[in-house]
Order: sequence, then C-alpha cells, then structure tokens
Amino acid sequence: IINILKNTDHPPTLMNPSRLGVKNRIDLWYLSSEKNQHGTAKKIIRRLISFINSISGIELVPYLELAIQKNDSSY
Repeated sequence: IINILKNTDHPPTLMNPSRLGVKNRIDLWYLSSEKNQHGTAKKIIRRLISFINSISGIELVPYLELAIQKNDSSY
C-alpha cells in the first residue's frame, strides 16, 4: 500500500498507534480484540509476538490495522 502511494505528489507516512497507552500494533490488537474470549491464550500470544517484535522489529498481528497520513510536500 505504501509503495503504491509513494508514486503520488504527497508521499505517505505510516502512522503508529499512540493513544490510550497503546505503543504499537500489538497493543492495539490486544486492546481492540474481544476481551472475554480466550483471555489467557491472548495474553500468551501477546507476549510471544512482543518477544518476536523485540528481536526482529516485525509486528505479527492477526489483523491489519493501518493509519496512513498524506504528507503535503509544500510544507
């Protein structure tokens, strides 16, 4: 998506979650998922994908949630 949008007059920026104590897409997935379903399993999965993220920098989450900001090149 970002590569396609880079070919426009206003290059995009992939934004990171930053509200309500959310630091990354892993936190966003955890907080936005159904809290009552599989609570212990989700905590374990959150820790596992957080560990993978700390080693590799890759955020492996089951849902795609993106916020893209269009930058105005005139600024």
